Amino acid sequence: MNNGIRLMLAGALVFTAAVSSASPVLAQSRSQPEQGERPRENRQTRDAEESLDMAGSGIMGPEVADSLYEDALANANEAIEDRDNNPLGYLLAGRALIGLNRFEEADAALDKAEELRPIYVFDIDLIRERGWFDQYAIAQPLLSSGDYTQAAVALENANLLYKKRPEILVVLGQIYASEAGTTTDSVARIEVTDKAIARLREADEVITTRISEADSSMVETWLEQQAEIPVTIAQALMSAERYDEAATAFQGLVDSNPGNVLYATTLAGIYAQSEKPDSAKLVYSRVLARTDTSPKDLYMIGVGLYQASEYDLAAGAFRRGAEAAPKDRDAVEMWTRSLQLSLATGDGDGTPEQLQEVITAAEQWTALDPNGRMGILILAQTVNKAGDEPRTVELLGQIEDLNVGLIDLQLQRQSSGGASLQGDIENLKADPGTLVTIEFTFYDRPGNALGTSIVQVSTGLKDARTPFQTVFDSEQQVDGYTYALSM
Repeated sequence: MNNGIRLMLAGALVFTAAVSSASPVLAQSRSQPEQGERPRENRQTRDAEESLDMAGSGIMGPEVADSLYEDALANANEAIEDRDNNPLGYLLAGRALIGLNRFEEADAALDKAEELRPIYVFDIDLIRERGWFDQYAIAQPLLSSGDYTQAAVALENANLLYKKRPEILVVLGQIYASEAGTTTDSVARIEVTDKAIARLREADEVITTRISEADSSMVETWLEQQAEIPVTIAQALMSAERYDEAATAFQGLVDSNPGNVLYATTLAGIYAQSEKPDSAKLVYSRVLARTDTSPKDLYMIGVGLYQASEYDLAAGAFRRGAEAAPKDRDAVEMWTRSLQLSLATGDGDGTPEQLQEVITAAEQWTALDPNGRMGILILAQTVNKAGDEPRTVELLGQIEDLNVGLIDLQLQRQSSGGASLQGDIENLKADPGTLVTIEFTFYDRPGNALGTSIVQVSTGLKDARTPFQTVFDSEQQVDGYTYALSM
């Protein structure tokens, strides 16, 4: 799955609960359809019904059931040949074809039955919805195991049978949107993106037209899914590198959700990827002008500006994040790096005030990240530019004394609380196989300690990097961390 697509089939989890009951959630229409052609019962239709009842009883093995469905279909076809306007023959043929997994033919047979006898719509809806549930039951373990290609086959079969519920359409849209982000062939990517958008728009139409008929327990779920549909469409376009269309879609989301920072930063990212830096800068600047942005939002904005080489603006975003969450090591690191690059791309070595800001940021970084060699090195370089030779020598000695370093630390906050953290141990001069113990302490936004997590890693060969990861469970939001390392 493409990590650029935010909707990782989460809707399928909601949907699992929705389909756990075999009872339909849609109320029947109050208008009474016409009776239509009178159904004709005869020996063939009675034999077909008997075979269908036996096949659907669940007591027969698959091979016997298939044989019974074939018998039912043969009898239903004979009834149709005997009288081609007999709606009962088509109804029974549709049921048999569903049992034989011949869904296109089943759809056509049931359509014909309803055409001949419109009042059959109630019976046919139940038949179709039951087949819809059955196909989802086939798809569900495939979704759970990540076999989305085969799951999509079953879900498309379900959608072919029954088009009056949106859940499967939403999941299909998510699958195709994700596939668009991983498809390298440009023609195929266009096709699968269009398919994702088509399914999502179908879902939106179903919800809009049928929500008044939905059971009250489903209305909230449908509305939540409908709210996510424009987001998934926009992300599918972005993942397929159809940037102009994606920008238009996200601009619509920004306009209708002015308080959503994620939409705004995503729009800015699209502009950056499509080589429209001025548009990206404008969007980022508007978000930075807000006073309610969280440290996480400020970090996202800073990264976008950093990637666009807008180092001054990036430094401002990261500084605000570090001021709001003083233990946010990652924000402090990026604040330092942005300031350093801003000076490096300017004229001269910087003013005393500029150098002092880099020193301030780097000191905060190294306090939170004592084994981060890069932070100490930037601090040493800046102190040297400021003319403090004794401290420069002291800092270089501190680097020399490091046996191991921590690099590429990345905190992933969980919206429900807690966080995961990953990074690498770099063996600078320790013996290979040395056990390194790292105790991470996690903090809330004001800087209060929430708890700790301990990681133990053995060093590799000299200069080798060994990855590690830890998870910190908490009901509270994590907005920073530091660590103590021992060997």
